[in-house]
Amino acid sequence: MKNLFRYCEVEAGLVRLENEEFVVKKIGSDTAARQQKLQGEIETFEKNAGIPRWLSIVALVLLALGVGLFSGALDSLTDGDVAYETLVQNGLWWGFGIGLGLLAAGGAIELVAFFRKRSAMASPVCGDLKTRWAHLERESREELLVPETAIPADIITECSARFFKHKFFSCVNSEQYVFCDGPALCLASVSDVVKIPYERIERVERVEKRMAFPNWNKESGASADLMKRYKVKLQNGTYSVKPYYRIVIRGDEPAAVVFPSYEFERLAPLLGSNATNLVTVKK
Repeated sequence: MKNLFRYCEVEAGLVRLENEEFVVKKIGSDTAARQQKLQGEIETFEKNAGIPRWLSIVALVLLALGVGLFSGALDSLTDGDVAYETLVQNGLWWGFGIGLGLLAAGGAIELVAFFRKRSAMASPVCGDLKTRWAHLERESREELLVPETAIPADIITECSARFFKHKFFSCVNSEQYVFCDGPALCLASVSDVVKIPYERIERVERVEKRMAFPNWNKESGASADLMKRYKVKLQNGTYSVKPYYRIVIRGDEPAAVVFPSYEFERLAPLLGSNATNLVTVKK
């Protein structure tokens, strides 16, 4: 079952969404150009906010080597299986020393990256970019005639990426505005409006599987109570939830709108009887 909000490769360097048949409105070329220009400024800012990618890779390599040397020396010391005690002991000390040195160097680079990024995020430049993007988002919604009553909700988007000959998909939780328009469910992004007739919605599924995504878009933050209630986990900078939900859409090839568990209560009134007649899928 395909994700209705999935980017797929068409040609080299080009991507499109799977939901073209449901798109009923798009922003004008002028607004699209302004969005692209501002997104370019934001990407440049984020790129310069931290440390160069190559230096991040160096830090990871140093940390990995440091852990390997330190743990290897520690294992040898605790095993006690040595042939030449003095030589091995000297070697162990070298392993400890080099391992700790590599860990310290990698940790120092990561620490510099953390403070540099935190400083950049608190800068006036970052604040200005956020304000300009929020203003442009509002203009886009007005252009798309999104009603004030629309509910902002995280919708899962899949993005494809190639690594050599293999294709991988990663999930991103993108905020969209959800509302009803007559006999249809509408989802508005910053660029278009997708309209799904209720008669095309076959069911709503509760999928008992963990889903990971990179961002936390809610203003309240990932509080301990909310994380416990919706089984939200934060590990290695990535959030995950269990379960997640999907709105299954009839068609020649079944498709689905996917969203995290913490959005279900807010979206349920827009889903009608489908929300009360959930189908549980265990994987």
